[in-house]
Amino acid sequence: VLDNIDALSYYFISDTVLCFYDPSIEINRNAEPNKWFDCVFTNTVFITNFGIDTVAPFSALGLCKLVEYNNSESLLRLVKEMQNDFQNLSPAEYQICREKLGVDFWDSKVKSIIEKYINSGFDENY
Repeated sequence: VLDNIDALSYYFISDTVLCFYDPSIEINRNAEPNKWFDCVFTNTVFITNFGIDTVAPFSALGLCKLVEYNNSESLLRLVKEMQNDFQNLSPAEYQICREKLGVDFWDSKVKSIIEKYINSGFDENY
């Protein structure tokens, strides 16, 4: 068991993160796991499975690789392919992906909110 800080630190030193979800379970098909966003913010590609409806934007941006659920042979093939031709996106490319996904770092969001509040003339209805 790891606390959040330790768990997140592993994303920074990992080449890839494996996260699979049984698509026969409805909540899995419709969820956007926090792990995916952790990977996006730490510039780490993730491998997940087909059958998850919410993975499409991540896949379209090249942020993840997809394999069939519960198929270890396809996972092994993918990992071998990635080992031979591992190309992760650059930090600048990840920033572009974050913008396309509409997500940003927490401190950037807070800064933006404060700037909007300050520029509003401290309107209490803002």
